[in-house]
Amino acid sequence: MAPGNRELLQQRIGERIGQMVRQRLGLTEAQMQKLQAANQKYEGRRRLLVDQERDIRMGVRDEMLRGDSANQQRVGDYLDRMLKLQHQRIDLMEAEQKELSAFMTPTQRAQYFAMQDQMRKRVEDFRRQAAERGGRRQMGPDGPGPEGQNRPIRFRQRPARPF
Repeated sequence: MAPGNRELLQQRIGERIGQMVRQRLGLTEAQMQKLQAANQKYEGRRRLLVDQERDIRMGVRDEMLRGDSANQQRVGDYLDRMLKLQHQRIDLMEAEQKELSAFMTPTQRAQYFAMQDQMRKRVEDFRRQAAERGGRRQMGPDGPGPEGQNRPIRFRQRPARPF
C-alpha cells in the first residue's frame, strides 16, 4: 500500500472511530475536542511502551529458544524491565484517567475504557492472524511452496459486548 493511501486510510479510520466514540458515549463537541487532545497527548507515550514491551518479549523469546544455554542474567534483566514497564503503563493510565475525569462522567470513562480495550484486542487479533497467514505463505501444509498461499482470510466472530 502506498504511503499516501495508508495515511488517508488511517485518517478515515480515525474519523470513523471518533464518530463511534462520540455517539456511544454521548459526548458533546467540547468533550470530544478535549478527548482528542488527551489522546494525542498520551498516544506517543503509549506507543513507546508498546514498542518497548515488544522488544523485551522478543529478547526473552530469543533467550528461551537457547534452552539450557540461555543467559540467565539477561532473562532476569528482561523480566525486571518488563515489571518496570508495567508500572509505567499503570502510571500512564492513571494520568490519562485523571485528565479524562475533568470532562467526562465516570460512566463515560468506563465505557471509553471498555471500547479502548476491545479495539486493542481486535488489533492484536488482526496482527496475530496476519502473522499466521504470513507463516503459511512461507510454508504451505506440505512444506515450502505455493500450496496454501491463497487461503481465504477468516475473522473470528466476537460476541457483541455492551458498553
